[in-house]
Amino acid sequence: MEIKVNAKQEDFDFYRKTLTSEECLCGNEKKPGYAFCYRCYSAVEDPILQKGLYANRSHMPLFGAFFEEAYQILLDKQIF
Repeated sequence: MEIKVNAKQEDFDFYRKTLTSEECLCGNEKKPGYAFCYRCYSAVEDPILQKGLYANRSHMPLFGAFFEEAYQILLDKQIF
């Protein structure tokens, strides 16, 4: 797995909005400060990505790279 860090300001704004939201992108409830609800988090299945989503929340470029990878996995699985 290759994690690329190359996000733009609008990406960072989207990540912050996602992190502060109480609603997951799938529509389920989630805790603010978390990228996804438990169902979506579990569907990612890759422990490195799962850890990266939560270990890097205060470092937006690195968080964004993990988020984008996890988001693509969830799209491929048609979670949302």
